[in-house]
Amino acid sequence: MTTFKKWNRAKHVEQAGGEEALAETRHLVDESIDARQLAQRRESAALTQNESLS
Repeated sequence: MTTFKKWNRAKHVEQAGGEEALAETRHLVDESIDARQLAQRRESAALTQNESLS
């Protein structure tokens, strides 16, 4: 049986620097994921960045 330690969201938000800092970090992570997925789509289509823009 797996046991999980209960966590306190408020504590983690405080450690991250507040709600705004957490939202900004989440935004940066989402942008990074989007960029990687775009690169993978370009790779699978055998396109360069310049070719995908035109």
